[in-house]
Amino acid sequence: MHRRRSRSTAVIRRNSARALPRVYSISNGKGGTGKTSITANIGGLAAAAGYKVLMIDFDPQGNLNRDLGYRNTDDGKAQAAAIIAGTALPITHEIRPNLDIVLGGAELSNVVTAMIPKMVTMSEPTLADHFHKSLAAVANGYDLILIDTPPGDALLVESAFANSRGVVITTRPDEASLDGVDLTADRFEMVRAINPSLQLVGAVIFATGTKSTRIDQVAREALTEIFGDSKYVFDTKIRAAEAAAVDSRREGKLIHEIAPEVEKAVLERFAALKDSRPRTSGFHATNLDGIVEDYQNLTLEFLHRVSDLEKIA
Repeated sequence: MHRRRSRSTAVIRRNSARALPRVYSISNGKGGTGKTSITANIGGLAAAAGYKVLMIDFDPQGNLNRDLGYRNTDDGKAQAAAIIAGTALPITHEIRPNLDIVLGGAELSNVVTAMIPKMVTMSEPTLADHFHKSLAAVANGYDLILIDTPPGDALLVESAFANSRGVVITTRPDEASLDGVDLTADRFEMVRAINPSLQLVGAVIFATGTKSTRIDQVAREALTEIFGDSKYVFDTKIRAAEAAAVDSRREGKLIHEIAPEVEKAVLERFAALKDSRPRTSGFHATNLDGIVEDYQNLTLEFLHRVSDLEKIA
């Protein structure tokens, strides 16, 4: 199957900005593909493993704080103001042990509006430059920085990519979501022209049925065609577990935090992870329809992949 890619319409260039180590964007050109859930749960589990993690909500919808149980009234105003001014990103500390966040929200759309008139000449700093300056001011304190990007707002997405070491693409196993992968692949290729160190970490299949073997296989084949190699498709998939997902977002808890006995077991398993090489197997099934196990294994596979990328940076 040959998939036709849609071309990005945003224009991005950078003057002095360069990609930062340990920074990874999570993206898809379509909403509802699990970007925020995967960002929150990978970040939460990595923090539980002892990594110092910063999450950046770069989405005007501002849903990341909801997944973490932080009732944000800022609406992204502080982040937007910092980016426009080129000052340090405003960090809300210790949402969880080892886990900090930069709050997002609707004001981020105004960043694009404010920056476009300033980018009319090649001599003016771009949004990517401004974001680089704000991010670089805080990046050294973290082992891992995850950026939850919006499905739209191409300039925001491309500015995140321009400052990232790698990109994780999330997708449901349906045609509309795979079209979003196509768009994200376009953005990736365009930004890589000005950020040669940008790498594809891989694509994750999200919210797939427990018994949807054939559907998953078709999605994997489509992703392999888009990227040219099956190695860019994560082995781990996130199974659909609607009740757990609803409970998680309503309670502002990560998936492994919903049941106390599950949280205790997960934290024990991850306690010594940072001091050893990440593994991609070795967990036993838990409850919650296996979704906790899925996120554990996805986090381990992610850490394994980014560890290899950082070594060749």
